[in-house]
Amino acid sequence: MSAPKVATVLPDVAGFDKCFDYLIPPEMEDSVRVGSIVRISLQHRSVRGFVLDIDTKASEFTLLPIEKFLSLGPPPEVVELCRFGASLYCGGLRPFLVSAKPPVLVKSPATPAARPKTPAADVSSLLQESPLLEKIVVRLRTALEGGVTLLEIPPLLLRSHVMLLIHLLLREKETGAADGHPDRTAPGKTCLVLTAFRKDARNLSAYLRKRNIGVADIPGDWAAAASGAEIVLGNRRSVLAPVRDLGAVVVFDAHHEAYQEERTPTWKATRLAVERARAAGAACILISPIPAPEPGAQSISLPKAAAVGAWPYVQVMDRRPDDPRTGLYSPALRSLVDARLKEEPDMPAVFFYNRKGRDRLLACQKCGEVVRCEFCRGACEVTGKPKKRNEVGGEREEPFADAVYTDFLSCKLCGRQRPKVCAACGSTGLSTIQPGVNKVAGELSSLLGRQVNEITADSPAEAETGRVLIGTEAVLYAVRRASVVVFLDIDQDLLRPKYKSGEKVLSQLASAARLLTPRSFTSGERNLKRRIVIQTRIPDHPVILAAAAGDPSLFWEQEKRLREQLRLPPYSALALVSGSAAKEAVRELEGRLEVAEYGQGSFLLRAKDEEELALILKEASLPRKNVKVSVDPNDV
Repeated sequence: MSAPKVATVLPDVAGFDKCFDYLIPPEMEDSVRVGSIVRISLQHRSVRGFVLDIDTKASEFTLLPIEKFLSLGPPPEVVELCRFGASLYCGGLRPFLVSAKPPVLVKSPATPAARPKTPAADVSSLLQESPLLEKIVVRLRTALEGGVTLLEIPPLLLRSHVMLLIHLLLREKETGAADGHPDRTAPGKTCLVLTAFRKDARNLSAYLRKRNIGVADIPGDWAAAASGAEIVLGNRRSVLAPVRDLGAVVVFDAHHEAYQEERTPTWKATRLAVERARAAGAACILISPIPAPEPGAQSISLPKAAAVGAWPYVQVMDRRPDDPRTGLYSPALRSLVDARLKEEPDMPAVFFYNRKGRDRLLACQKCGEVVRCEFCRGACEVTGKPKKRNEVGGEREEPFADAVYTDFLSCKLCGRQRPKVCAACGSTGLSTIQPGVNKVAGELSSLLGRQVNEITADSPAEAETGRVLIGTEAVLYAVRRASVVVFLDIDQDLLRPKYKSGEKVLSQLASAARLLTPRSFTSGERNLKRRIVIQTRIPDHPVILAAAAGDPSLFWEQEKRLREQLRLPPYSALALVSGSAAKEAVRELEGRLEVAEYGQGSFLLRAKDEEELALILKEASLPRKNVKVSVDPNDV
């Protein structure tokens, strides 16, 4: 008589991260597998659980049997990926498994749909739509050879065309058809595709299905993905989707912060995508118009001349000659917007104004320069009296140390202080230059003589049909097309005291550029009428120079040097510890990690790399009760 099978089960109970052994009844042996969702008895309650392991082992205890097989769950390779994520991001295993499970109970995989013999497009016909795609084909073939590739694709190139090319090239690689007409009836590998937002996934899915390509859209098509679709796509949780035979992992807009889970554990889908591709021996392609540095990845970009043509025209309005007391609006703004609305009456003008919280910028009333720190170039605020500043490595001599002033300027980023004077001209007359978005909407309506609709994340669909729209970052994703996108006050975002502030603004500019994309970008030349307009008092900032030139490397070359010197990611690993018991927990880590106080009751930890950080936090039993740990936080 064979030994009974025993399943190690993790209960699907919030806050519970301990596993238990259960007997697998003989009638369930064919159904229960690693990842399966079952019903078990736990402390006199009937709860769901995830099967993590199956073995034939004897136990000194009398084991309870599994009560019922409920559903398929994440396959074994995804369970291992969940273990990796839980270890790396210092969290429980259950949140990852919950993200990986199907939205409804699935007893068996769906029947795979028959693949049509002839697709609606091939490589040669697609290349005729855009000459720029010819240059991308060579780079995609290199990326599909394996490893991790950081591929720069400018924002005006349609992601649907790039995705179709990747699919066709992957099938061509599998079947060895060099003529661009692969045999799609042969069994092939699956491409896993991630997008930053569900809306992008739905649009890509619709485009591919029109071309007779089998697509499983996660989470709704979870069963179809498990059965073996040609392409599995969705947002960040799709990195944990079931894939029968993984051929490549593609991440669009890999720079976007939407790939990071906001709840604890704060895992990042791009990092899990790289690990999943590595474990499967598949290629991982991280696509972005502004590719951030990724350790261990090869970087591929288009020739400079071709890439510049796939960025929109960016008009920079230098506001330094204007008196800060005149407000947000350049004298030329009204005539420019009126002209664009007249030339393209069916497309709106979009105003971006990311005013949040109590952020303020100061500008000199005499010369118009934004008041910035002379050391780190961060934004300054007025404080009533000098503050003591502690630095790792000892005190440095403060500027103006012998003078006495009643008001001081304090840098929001590094904390250094100086008298309340303009560093450019010496004037003491400073003005705040930032009203809120509601007030700006009213002022714009008066200035343009038109109704201005304010767009937020909760705005009704009819609000997006106005001729003039204004909003925070939500407006860049709610609107499909625009004739002009105006950044009313980009300086407040560039000078925000966060190390990723420049990267985030460049990301917003790339999102704005997509609103100016025609339905089929084929020319490779800039449309000088559709444009991004940037109002700024710091036109020499690397982000603005990079956007105007259509060359993100102008920003990243300087940004990488700065992050390396300051030992910021990816040249180190950070974690933010908060909670009522954070101070006591952090005290145990002193001497093993670099620790700095970060706001009230929070602490920032730094290690040389993510492996060291995860190991030390695990040895310190973090997180724990009343202590929250956010690994690789975005907003620091």
